[in-house]
Amino acid sequence: MPEARHATSVVVHRELSYRTVPGFRPLALDLHVPEGVTDPPLVVYVHGGAFREGHRTGLPPVLADADLFDWLPRQGFAVASVDYRLSGEALWPACVDDVVTALHWLRDSVAEFGVDPTRVAVWGESAGGYLAVMAGLATADLARPDSPGAFAPPPARGRGSSDGKAEKAPAAPVRGIVDWYGPTDFVTMAAQGAPWTDEPDSPESQLLGAPVQSVPELARRASPCTWVTAASPPLLIMHGTADELVPFGQARQLARAYSDAGAHVELIAVPGGTHVFDGTPAEQVTEPVLSFLRSVLG
Repeated sequence: MPEARHATSVVVHRELSYRTVPGFRPLALDLHVPEGVTDPPLVVYVHGGAFREGHRTGLPPVLADADLFDWLPRQGFAVASVDYRLSGEALWPACVDDVVTALHWLRDSVAEFGVDPTRVAVWGESAGGYLAVMAGLATADLARPDSPGAFAPPPARGRGSSDGKAEKAPAAPVRGIVDWYGPTDFVTMAAQGAPWTDEPDSPESQLLGAPVQSVPELARRASPCTWVTAASPPLLIMHGTADELVPFGQARQLARAYSDAGAHVELIAVPGGTHVFDGTPAEQVTEPVLSFLRSVLG
């Protein structure tokens, strides 16, 4: 494992516009850069909120307690926290498009902030965990015409993509993915203990624009388990065994898809952990992430 490099302070670049989609609000990210660290690797953080709420500055209590946007840079990592279109603004795959486009923008832009654009990991929680996995899988398999990466339009060159016509280029190479209690297969969630998933007002149904059980092929295409290949980036899954919103079976299912494909996966069950790890000590769930990030980004 590479030796940790600690920062002396953190510089924050706020409201960096990475995409403007006609008819929608501009999408932005905040970039937190450690001072005193040469060419730090980049962790792209994706917030949760059931696909229908949340903001790039928002953190679940366990990460707010850890002061993520200060703690992780002081461990030697730059952090980009990204916004994306919510389900009330645009249906799937818009949110996946946005995170993949953010990776394109970061690949082209972070070097000017002193960040290494070739060492990138994606970390998300809940809906953000889903998006972290989908975006990571997309960047590993852009050659497939039906891959999730094909959903994102080619970015315009330069700062602030406006979705103009441009030659498609690969997004930043994702070297690792961290999924905290994200849904991984919309089709199986109800049978695993989330029966409300099939209801018209469930987060998953609102994301797809129809009750999950009424659009099984769309639900399958929207599920990360569908897209796992041997080329998928290394993955760390952390999920509470008592999660009341996203069944622990979702974590097992994604880990099994990774193992079956021959890709590297680590599954850490958090005993008694609920959704958002409410009441779990921050160190218990953040230290494994730190070790994983050092191993894949060193």
